[in-house]
Amino acid sequence: MTQRQSAGIRTARAAVLAAVVALAGVLLPMTAERAVAASCNGASHKAPTLSAGKATPGSGTPSTNITFTVRYRDLGGCPPSRMVLVIPGRGTYPMTRSGTNYAAGVTYSKALKLPAGTWGYRFEVTSGTGAGKRSVVLKKVTPGQVVIIAPTPKPTPKPTPKPTPKPTPRPTPVPPPRATPKPTPAPTPQPTAAATAAPELTSAPSAATGPTPAPSDPGQVAVGGPGGPNGSPGSGGAGGAIIGPPTPRPESPTSASSLRFGFDPGIGLPVFAWSLTTALGVMLFAFVLRRPTRRERVPVGPNLAAAVAVAPAGADAVNPDEANLPRWLRPTLREQRQWSDRAAYAVREPERFDSPPRGGADRRTIGYRLVRLSDGPDDLRSNEISRLDRGDEVEIIGDQGGFLQVRTPSGLEGWVPRIAIVR
Repeated sequence: MTQRQSAGIRTARAAVLAAVVALAGVLLPMTAERAVAASCNGASHKAPTLSAGKATPGSGTPSTNITFTVRYRDLGGCPPSRMVLVIPGRGTYPMTRSGTNYAAGVTYSKALKLPAGTWGYRFEVTSGTGAGKRSVVLKKVTPGQVVIIAPTPKPTPKPTPKPTPKPTPRPTPVPPPRATPKPTPAPTPQPTAAATAAPELTSAPSAATGPTPAPSDPGQVAVGGPGGPNGSPGSGGAGGAIIGPPTPRPESPTSASSLRFGFDPGIGLPVFAWSLTTALGVMLFAFVLRRPTRRERVPVGPNLAAAVAVAPAGADAVNPDEANLPRWLRPTLREQRQWSDRAAYAVREPERFDSPPRGGADRRTIGYRLVRLSDGPDDLRSNEISRLDRGDEVEIIGDQGGFLQVRTPSGLEGWVPRIAIVR
């Protein structure tokens, strides 16, 4: 064998070896993947493990980022189909992985902010499919709870109020002084010719009488006395007399009409109206009481005997002597009503059954007086059949709501209130 042939054989062998190695490199991963897939889907798949669950930091404020981490490991190398962080009261959060070597262990993490309060947490994972599906929950974590404290609010600074400028006071103008007007003297009235010609009104001056008073009214004139010019009568002279129209006096504030009738219109008119309405009301009330009913309208006169003959007997009968009286004033009807009331409220012997109960019948006793026996289990929409008294024996045959259906010893059947039965 030549040297060239030997080299060719070595080259062929190297090529075959390289092909085998390449084929093994392709087939071995496929076999490993198939083995992993078979272990994740089969019943032989073991449950994964969760460990080192923690929250960093364990406390903070609402602005602090809390990082939750946990380590996941699956001996079969199966990736988790669900890895979440659960915070009760907040929600469920998916976590992020840090690698793919699940058989050696992979760390998952989640960072988030929480509101003020105390929060618990746990980690949940699901791995595998089909018969190999496994789920694990990790509740043993460090710390057991995350405490978030709300920061103390800073007090809001109060703005310093600006000083309010005070207005400059303006001088108050002083009004100029006004001249005080002088009073104009009233002219002195001169005596008239009629006053001069009346000697009977003039009186001689006397030291005892004194000066004549001046007139208080401009229309009056003072005459007589030596005080006038040239010895003639003048105003204000002593011993003179005052003539002229009298001074009118002011009227009283009370009007003439009130003085004429003797009462104040502001008080008398309401009193008069009240008296009138009261009198009309009394008359109307008397008319209504006096108006006879249809049974009271008995003819009077020659046909009175015939009306009495056809009148029904009993409580509705009309006594001829009481025909013109209202019903509530008739002695006959009043006496009949009194006797009927005595009969209704009279104490009687209790009713009892003569024979013992049959077939387990339930018999009870009435515990109150004048219990209403109705034809239905309703006090408002039923009719009264009779009245039962205290001590009466009844037999229970039915019940509905607050009523019992009973049968009396006389054979009456009806309904009574449940509370009326004592035993």
